[in-house]
Amino acid sequence: ADDVPVVIENSFFPEALFSDLLTQNLTGSLYRIMDIVYSKAPHSAEEELRPLAAAEDDAALLKVPAATPVLGITRTSHSLEGVAVEYSEDVFRTDRLRIMVSGRVR
Repeated sequence: ADDVPVVIENSFFPEALFSDLLTQNLTGSLYRIMDIVYSKAPHSAEEELRPLAAAEDDAALLKVPAATPVLGITRTSHSLEGVAVEYSEDVFRTDRLRIMVSGRVR
């Protein structure tokens, strides 16, 4: 954001579903590729938010002192059929971002 690192995202995708994902043009929306190329777009997700102290390696990437308060978010996304299609572990700078969460009630 404005040339300041604000988030580190480590995402993992099942090889059985996305075996050639790294050969795709990854400069656009990854979720769009998952939908158009593989027909496995994320439809729902469970996320866990928790306060963390930035580990040294994360702090260096985020350009903050080690142990700076950050927000950790762990997410598992599922396709419409309920298949897990993504797992991610993210670290957000809380001094530079505001996170909004919305949901739907059926």
